[in-house]
Amino acid sequence: MRFIDLGSVDPAYGLAADRAIFESRSRGTTGDTLHIYTRDRPTVSVGRFGDIEETVHTGYARDRGIAVLRRMSGGSSIYTDRAQMIYGVTVGRSEYNDREGSFAMICEALVASLEHLGVAAEHKPPNDVLADGRKISGSAQYRDREVVVQHGTLILDLDPANVMDKVLRNPKIRSYSGMTSVRELIGEIPDRPTLAFALMCGFSETLGESVDFGELTPWEKERILELTASVSDP
Repeated sequence: MRFIDLGSVDPAYGLAADRAIFESRSRGTTGDTLHIYTRDRPTVSVGRFGDIEETVHTGYARDRGIAVLRRMSGGSSIYTDRAQMIYGVTVGRSEYNDREGSFAMICEALVASLEHLGVAAEHKPPNDVLADGRKISGSAQYRDREVVVQHGTLILDLDPANVMDKVLRNPKIRSYSGMTSVRELIGEIPDRPTLAFALMCGFSETLGESVDFGELTPWEKERILELTASVSDP
């Protein structure tokens, strides 16, 4: 499995990367990939079929420079900021054909990764990871006939201003009382190499395959640039 850390990126670039890596795997030009990034500004990610006006206070978002983007997977609208790490796992469908089973496998890999950071966590089916009884990660999936991509968040820190409740009309979890963070549980946010190492170990142990540092292919880089405009603010 290839591991790529894209760093801190523009929200549109991040979603374009999700799509480009998925398309590359579908074309058979790359193998399985685990990639991570953080968004360089606050963002609302709207599900594939979500109604933006019904789920997002668009005026509030616009006035505060919050990006509003539509992702490739379904599910509810999600608010993220710089203190949440985005992860994506792109794999062949043959071994991940069962939806619930694939959610469980990848979420258990996140649980193992958190254990490497000193966080005791558990998978809450179908697609959440809890620590101390509160949500620390949520996920969604998109799949075609050949490939499954699961992407989601890992909460590194919580926003004291509670912007989520203000920008989302009906947040899935009301206020941050139902959430926790890596910082809250271990007293700090680990540096990037530590986070990367924990994820690589957790996924390797759980999925039973090696996870090695890699990089985007030239085709993926070009495709990301092509896609960025199409996933910009609606």
